[in-house]
Amino acid sequence: MAKLSALYVVKDEGELLQKSINFIYPYVDEIIVINMGEVVDLIGPKIKVYGFTYSEPLDMGAARTKSLEKATGDWFLQVDADEFYPEESIKKIREFVDNPGDAISARVKYYNVAWRWGYVEPIEHYPDRLYKREVVEKYHGVLPLDMTIVKPEYRLVKQKGKGIEGVLEYDNVDDRSFEHPHQPILKDIHFYHLARGRGYNFELTKRRKYEKFTHPTRPDEDNERNARWNQWVNGLYPMEKHDYPDSIPPRFIPNPKVSVIIPNYNYGKYIENAIQSVKAQTYKPHEIIVVDDCSTDNSVDIISKHKDVTLLVQSSNQDVAVARNRGIEYSTGDYFILLDADDALREDYIEKTVAEMQKGDCEVVYTDMKMIGDCEVEHHKFPDLDLKQLLEAQLMPSACGLFDRRCYDPYGGFDPEANYEDWDWWCNLAIQKKFRFKHIKEPLFIYTRKQGSRIARLDEKMEFGRKQIKERYGGQL
Repeated sequence: MAKLSALYVVKDEGELLQKSINFIYPYVDEIIVINMGEVVDLIGPKIKVYGFTYSEPLDMGAARTKSLEKATGDWFLQVDADEFYPEESIKKIREFVDNPGDAISARVKYYNVAWRWGYVEPIEHYPDRLYKREVVEKYHGVLPLDMTIVKPEYRLVKQKGKGIEGVLEYDNVDDRSFEHPHQPILKDIHFYHLARGRGYNFELTKRRKYEKFTHPTRPDEDNERNARWNQWVNGLYPMEKHDYPDSIPPRFIPNPKVSVIIPNYNYGKYIENAIQSVKAQTYKPHEIIVVDDCSTDNSVDIISKHKDVTLLVQSSNQDVAVARNRGIEYSTGDYFILLDADDALREDYIEKTVAEMQKGDCEVVYTDMKMIGDCEVEHHKFPDLDLKQLLEAQLMPSACGLFDRRCYDPYGGFDPEANYEDWDWWCNLAIQKKFRFKHIKEPLFIYTRKQGSRIARLDEKMEFGRKQIKERYGGQL
């Protein structure tokens, strides 16, 4: 019976790593963990942890080579902390390793879990993860260009991929540029890769590093633009529904970062209260971004006193839809909140909406509201989302919602041409994009109602707005 070693290289992924290990633990003989971050407390006598000094850019080749040097198995399985093997798959890998025939390695299908709950990327991808120990010479490369280098006697071509000599692997099922006769494709075995389900901030941070490393002389602003427009970051990649096992975590954002965007125009009377309500949250925001739409009052002076608030000033007055879009584009949180400058949040708003979002079965969470100003209501109750009702009237304002950051990029944001940009925003997310909504029936959002407000003026055009909404979305139900 062959000895099978599982090899991990991790940094600050203890909780996720243990989940991954639990899937494979009964079927491997040892688990080698190369740890580059905080101390990991792992359960199981098969697990051996070794340190490795982390530096930028990360020499992943050297880290993976250390895992190889520490392994004692006849075969090894390379696993990342965010990869999970269903029991039926890891059982078949165990059977293959015990009876490999003349195979020197194997390719295993993986599913990239999409950012949207219940979806995966529809690609046929079979990367190398399983090797016979005697085949591999070392790992080589700095992220994201790290590759497995096989010994010369196992190479059928001089070079493969990125011009690196000794690479055995090839990726997609239709790539026949190099197919090793002793490297079978195990099509009835699969695993799940969770990287896309780790949040917007995780993907953006990672992509920024990749862009800087792969294009060191390119201007920072170009690298930043390319990072944000990478499909893995903005979520603009194909997705299809997939019924993966309940045991596979389809999302893992342990400490989600929340951006609060506040558009402002001549609300110097209210903006301080809005900002303070965000700062007073029991769950602290990742960032507060105020977009001032060319105010002529003292708003900018008030906002500028808050050194921990990012102030973006529009070059000209362009209305609230454009201001909101700019704020969201600038944001880097996993989730975002759109708070109008004359409104406020109850101190537990972020804590409770994030807790609901973290359950993973929605992309939008909204709450009831308390009304103050010229009409005071302690608990104004919104209905649960009903698409037919939404076509008839705006059920709730955008300011009472917490949104997954990637709700913005696939949609494109608020439409300045919409008579009711808020109403249009909800219809597009709910009816066209079919995102899932959850309703917290507590007045966590504080709305200031006053005579002569923009909303009051829009109410006079309700019939025109309803007609526009029905023309855009009525045929999609």
